[in-house]
Amino acid sequence: MTEQDNRNSESPAAVAGMGTPSESPADGDAIRIDEEGCAEDVEVSDPVATVEALTAALDAKSAELAQEKEKYLRALADMDNLRKRCRRDVEDARIRGIGMVLEELLPALDSIDLALSAIVPDETCQAIYDGMMMVRRQFLSATERFEMKPIDAAGRKFDPALHEAVSYVPSTDVEAGMVIKDLRCGYTLGERLLRATMVQVSSGPPVSKAPEMPPPDAAPVDGSDDGTVGNGEVQGSGAGAQDGEVKDGE
Repeated sequence: MTEQDNRNSESPAAVAGMGTPSESPADGDAIRIDEEGCAEDVEVSDPVATVEALTAALDAKSAELAQEKEKYLRALADMDNLRKRCRRDVEDARIRGIGMVLEELLPALDSIDLALSAIVPDETCQAIYDGMMMVRRQFLSATERFEMKPIDAAGRKFDPALHEAVSYVPSTDVEAGMVIKDLRCGYTLGERLLRATMVQVSSGPPVSKAPEMPPPDAAPVDGSDDGTVGNGEVQGSGAGAQDGEVKDGE
């Protein structure tokens, strides 16, 4: 193969690349990548100023990123709070609905309790008493499914959050501030008060009254208005009484 053939077999790209030798960027120049991904030389007058400008731009972008991240985290927290609030509102609405229904049924349960307290479980009324007790147990069993529970107050310390004091009764056997008797049973619905228990509270031992003393300027009890005492003797007063009695004939 001749030299002419070798020159003809070279590709156009190789020939184009052999045109001028590649020159490295001179001092003070920088390589910038354009939008199409091609590198081009950019003349830089002060490299230190360029680095500072790039650092300032990076700091600004970092601050902007931090702000956007904070907004994102705040939005997540707001959504979580909204989710919890909605869940709590739904639960409160459910409890209120159940409470409204149970409050309408409590008078019927009170009537059953009054009837049971009036019945004497003897031979003639034992069947009636047992039947009403069964109805009461079924009623309470149904309400316990909704977390309704009675409040036991007898023998406990008076609690204004759960008890409603109807009267205070002096008692030598029960300490002051303790519940003596339940007058009407109260109930709780979960952690909420459905109805307070009406109770009778002890005020402690009765206070004995001291005997009344007559006032010092009161009239004599056994004498008359003329100053005589009992047997007709004149009661002395003032300085005459201190000097002694007046003798007869003096």
